[in-house]
Amino acid sequence: MAQIIRFIPALRVHSWGGFGSQLFTAYVILKLQKRFPGRRIKVVIHTAGVTRRITEFNFEQLGVKAIQVEDYKSGTVDHDSNEWSLSFFRQMRRITSALFIPILTWLNIFQTANSDDSFAAIRLWTLIVRGHYTKLTRDKHLLENLFDFLYKADYTRTKNMDILALHYRLGDLLNLSTKEPIKIERIDSLLKQVPFNTDSKFLLTDSSIEELSISLEQSSNLSFFRVVNYDPLTTLWFCITANDFVGTNSKISIWATIFRSALFNKESFLPKELEGPFDTIGLVKRY
Repeated sequence: MAQIIRFIPALRVHSWGGFGSQLFTAYVILKLQKRFPGRRIKVVIHTAGVTRRITEFNFEQLGVKAIQVEDYKSGTVDHDSNEWSLSFFRQMRRITSALFIPILTWLNIFQTANSDDSFAAIRLWTLIVRGHYTKLTRDKHLLENLFDFLYKADYTRTKNMDILALHYRLGDLLNLSTKEPIKIERIDSLLKQVPFNTDSKFLLTDSSIEELSISLEQSSNLSFFRVVNYDPLTTLWFCITANDFVGTNSKISIWATIFRSALFNKESFLPKELEGPFDTIGLVKRY
């Protein structure tokens, strides 16, 4: 079997999005390695998105090769290009995808791994995995491994910080028409209803403090928070180890909640918008 695996082309696992999305990619890789020991895997990180994404997780520590594909395109339009040709090309690409992807899926050469069913359909000869990987059942042992890869620390010895951590995402939500940031009024309402017994309050954000200050002008409760803008790894650490945690519609908030629940048996607060895709996470209260 080892000789057969050596001659099979590497399984290409595609990844889109920032740090939180890349953690879902890392998790699906750990599941693949558990199921197919010795299978060669290559991660393809796409820069495409509302904003340009870069590789933020060190996939090579998982023992896999990683390549970054520069497919990000800004919102600028080239008015000198032939619009008919561009439209024709896009239409042909959609037709080609509609014809070949079902065939490749039926042959198990292509899979999404978005759920347990699609992950179970992956075979030794599968060559492409492209998806968001968010609905997979979470294995505590694999989560322990992922936590160790992130922080090189024994999670059982991780100290609890006596703080309230609020992770407030703005970032690319300011540029999306289909989503918007959680309204400050909802967070204010939660802070009034829940007696968080701590004097140290941190508001962690992916935006500039100047940009966030405009939103905070609407709140009297959040004026007592210390606003910080850390890198994603440090932000996630604060959210995981805080005594109390309030998340927003962000995959970093989701991962903080997953780790807090599965590894530390700690409760978290998430917005009700995330109830559908992530209703299997334990120890969550919605607001």
